[in-house]
Amino acid sequence: MKIAKVLVPVSFNNGILDYIIPEELHLEIFDMVEVPFRNQVLTGYIQDFNYAEVDTSKLKTIIGTIGNFKISSNFDKFLKLSADYYIAPKGEMLKLAIGNIKSKTLNYKPIDTQTFHFQNIKLSAKQHEVKEQIVINIQNNIPTLLQGVTGSGKTEVYSSAAYNILKEPDAQVLIMLPEICLTTQIIDRIKNIFGCDPVVWHSQVSDKKRQIAIHSIISGSAKLIVGARSALYLPYKNLSLIIIDEEHDQSYKQSDGGVTYNARDMAVLRTHIEKSGIILASATPSIETVYNVAHGKYQKVVLLERFHNVSMPEINIIDMKLNKNKCFISDRLREEILATLRKGKQVMLFLNRRGYAPLVLCRECGFRFSCPDCSSWMVKHRKNNKLKCHHCDYEQNIPVECPSCHSVDSFADCGTGVERIYEEVSNFTSGKILVISKDTADSGKEYEKLIDEIKENQIDIIIGTQMISKGLHFPNLELVGIIDADMSAAGMDIRANERAYQLINQVAGRAGREEGIGRVFIQTYYPDSKIIEAIKNQNLEQFILEELEERKHFHLPPYTSQIGIVVSDTNLDRLKSLLKQITISIPHNSDFEVLGPSEAPMFKVRNKFRYRYLVKVQKNLMKTNYIIAKWLDPFNKGQTRIKIDVDPYSFS
Repeated sequence: MKIAKVLVPVSFNNGILDYIIPEELHLEIFDMVEVPFRNQVLTGYIQDFNYAEVDTSKLKTIIGTIGNFKISSNFDKFLKLSADYYIAPKGEMLKLAIGNIKSKTLNYKPIDTQTFHFQNIKLSAKQHEVKEQIVINIQNNIPTLLQGVTGSGKTEVYSSAAYNILKEPDAQVLIMLPEICLTTQIIDRIKNIFGCDPVVWHSQVSDKKRQIAIHSIISGSAKLIVGARSALYLPYKNLSLIIIDEEHDQSYKQSDGGVTYNARDMAVLRTHIEKSGIILASATPSIETVYNVAHGKYQKVVLLERFHNVSMPEINIIDMKLNKNKCFISDRLREEILATLRKGKQVMLFLNRRGYAPLVLCRECGFRFSCPDCSSWMVKHRKNNKLKCHHCDYEQNIPVECPSCHSVDSFADCGTGVERIYEEVSNFTSGKILVISKDTADSGKEYEKLIDEIKENQIDIIIGTQMISKGLHFPNLELVGIIDADMSAAGMDIRANERAYQLINQVAGRAGREEGIGRVFIQTYYPDSKIIEAIKNQNLEQFILEELEERKHFHLPPYTSQIGIVVSDTNLDRLKSLLKQITISIPHNSDFEVLGPSEAPMFKVRNKFRYRYLVKVQKNLMKTNYIIAKWLDPFNKGQTRIKIDVDPYSFS
């Protein structure tokens, strides 16, 4: 009786389980199969064969193969190295890769092999020079940072380079976008450039389209794929180039759900294994990427001017300490908004906070509405007159009287969100105003409808959260107002300043992308801060240099590595008991230091109490990962959950 070791998408035993091979099946390493697991059928692949004597009485039998689908040895290596890096079972990484592939996938015919009618883009001399260097780098397997100011034509340049690759008969190109279901404009541009519908992959794609996409990707008929971070883990037939658009965007980091991973970093790993090309495109590249350029791991090409000689927007700083009104929109910004509307131009106002007010309290006793299941204040949403937790989505009606002192009509709204800005703008203009946030456009279709209204000039003023910062191009948009630049720099992580600069710069880049000179007005209480100064002077290089020097001084990434560990449980006593056992057994090693445990800043989320450890790694990260895995493995059982986050972005 033959026994196969099958890798299945589960965490138990690293995902590798023994199964009996039916006599009629002739299997090879990496063949994809369906197997029974508990009360379900899972897709996996043959990892190896077990030639040792095994008690087969408890083993189940492989159901069958999935057509001629097969995993490549490179893909298997990619899964293993990903799992090792993120201290995760290999089976959990497999769940990202083939969790959607089933025998029914064979029922969906793959698309016909894509053919392209590439638009003859007239690149400028500089753009052509940059494109040619990128092609050379791809041929030599050198990762390329394509850094260009907003509106410089990065999409056209990397598309032109991609077209060179797609001329090869079996080549596949993956273009990754952050939050792809909210970036329809870029997909349309890619479609127009290549003269072909790309295969699209993200969480909101229907099951039917998903099955067709998988079959097409495995068979190789899908040559141009546009996808979110999860698209990285699909089993491509011949992945020749990966393009990471907006490579700095934190959406590439998966922190919720199962395995935590950074798709940008793993894309670099995958292309290294496949010996294929990678382009990382951004106007404001991540500090990690700049660090890799400085250390010779990547090569940088730069576009310093906007396409078609369009001018960069004028940056104006408004010191809110000098503002005499008590409104959230200064007198200066209000005047500029009205002047812009009189010219028939559009205005965009950015505030990265949903709802009406982030805090509601009682003027009489100071009572604050907090979430019963999370350590957070409830946010007021005036649109539906609700208080809502933005961490667990718990909501309640706003009561008439204070729950503590029973005073009536004593509530005060503290701070502002996009709904309150909408109310304030409505008081001084009759223009058509649109609010874009998760509450108004939670799906791709809703978002697309709103974007079309803006493009067709049905909207005068757009008010939005960070959803309006990504990949949008509105020809008639002249003025951008940043309502609270200081809020963007707040955060419980070392990247707060970097993230603030990137976000403000991205939003500012929406202004004046075609006719006329765009204008940006940034409201701040700290006009002399290094972030505001860098944006005002358009001095990204100096800002990054100072950030790198600061991180080097304090031994922070990218000069060192970090591992975040969150231990959580609904039962606080049980959690504290386990923490004592974990802490007693902390490993000691000169390569790293373990700090904690301490209460997480967000001590309670979704009714789970949370404590954090932080591992500061000076060197030998992979060796440290092995030690950390052995340390925590005995405790990662029962109802208490241990979540490991290598290279954490959030420390909440």
